[in-house]
Amino acid sequence: MPSVLYRALDVRELLPSEEELSARLRVPIGFRDKRAEALKRELLASVSPAMCAVRVAVTRADEGALYLGDIRTESEALKKSLRGCEQAFLFAVTLGLSCERWLHRISLLSPAEHFLADALASAYAEAAAELASDILAEGCVLTPRFSPGYADLPLSLQKDMIRITEANKYLHIELQESFLMVPQKSITAIAGIRR
Repeated sequence: MPSVLYRALDVRELLPSEEELSARLRVPIGFRDKRAEALKRELLASVSPAMCAVRVAVTRADEGALYLGDIRTESEALKKSLRGCEQAFLFAVTLGLSCERWLHRISLLSPAEHFLADALASAYAEAAAELASDILAEGCVLTPRFSPGYADLPLSLQKDMIRITEANKYLHIELQESFLMVPQKSITAIAGIRR
């Protein structure tokens, strides 16, 4: 089993782009709303972002399969993304269980506020994944991250991603039968290491 890199992420370094925020909130770029700003402050006070990652070999089998360590996939899109890569990072990020509880509490109080809170949390989860990518890219060049459920990479790969990154141990991420993660504001991804 490859060694796991675990790291808590600094909330102050989670910087979602204006484009990401506007897309998630379904508002024009630069739009400001007092309630959304208040919810953002609450969100940042409730999150405990962290990441864990492993570095694995990328090998191609004669039958056309791609192996990431011991994970086998036939995803053509991932093969294309990792073309020329002999190694990759598999990683997971989460905003944590405290964020999950905060979102649940808001869902009980106001559906409208829950929509805003959920959209903000999704944008900040993406920012956590970007920050993790930046941390892993120190000293190397990575391909864009690629997550299970994207293109032809099956969502069922989440199970192996959680296992190999030990995200259940380090990040307390659990996988539902539908392959969705709890806490919900969690992301798994693959980034190839370019030569």
